[in-house]
Amino acid sequence: MVKGRSDVHILQRDCNEVLIQEVFPKVRYENYRRGLCLLDPYGLHLEWRVIEAAGKSRAIDLFFNFPIMDANRNALWRNPEAVSSEQASRLTAFWGDDSWRSILYRPKRQRSLFGEQTLEKVGNPEVAEAFRARLQEYAGFAHVPRPIAI
Repeated sequence: MVKGRSDVHILQRDCNEVLIQEVFPKVRYENYRRGLCLLDPYGLHLEWRVIEAAGKSRAIDLFFNFPIMDANRNALWRNPEAVSSEQASRLTAFWGDDSWRSILYRPKRQRSLFGEQTLEKVGNPEVAEAFRARLQEYAGFAHVPRPIAI
């Protein structure tokens, strides 16, 4: 569909690098340039710094598909201590910091048989809402609509 168009460029590289180094710098608020960035990561490979750069630019709108399946399968387990450090690091890079550990887990209402307080993972809607709040509070997006389950 875009063959032969000089105004269309396909960059097949790591989006964490190419968006920050080549694409976002061309979309500058002070130059009256605007952009729409569609991010549909297959998993937790996208780094927070990309999302934050888009938000802080004030010139880029973001349509984002949160990779909840990868998060649940590999990092947001019922028992957070059982998650490998590699998978936890992937979620930290995606989330922007390790605040997800305290935001996405809460103390269970019931203590264990031995009196220990254990943690439980919040539901998917709460995960999405927490990420929405991060987009506003930390990435700088002025308006972030409520998440829609797909």
